[in-house]
Amino acid sequence: MYYTLKDNKIEMCAKFKFSDDCLYTDKNIVRGYDGVLVFEDTLNTSEYQTGLSQHNQEVEKTQKINENKEKLEELNKDLLQVQAGLVIPNIEEKKQEFRTLLNEIRVLEGKAEREEAD
Repeated sequence: MYYTLKDNKIEMCAKFKFSDDCLYTDKNIVRGYDGVLVFEDTLNTSEYQTGLSQHNQEVEKTQKINENKEKLEELNKDLLQVQAGLVIPNIEEKKQEFRTLLNEIRVLEGKAEREEAD
């Protein structure tokens, strides 16, 4: 495998020599979780595994935030209809779900929860 380095990181790689600057290795080069090219044996290091775990947690958190925001949008439609004077079944449960989802999002984003009005 031929590769080039830039700022001490693998910039490009190929099975053929594509530049005079190419270095050769018999190690496999793969793309890591963050899109960066690395030697395959790097994937087994504790440092890489820690980074991968943190990355996966961030992805899961972002997915949860996005799911909750989608649910909030649907609940918001019902709340707007109530403000317009329409009757929505189970509106109190929907209001509570809205508050719960909103606070879950705030906590996931590192913000303080909103307090309920008296």
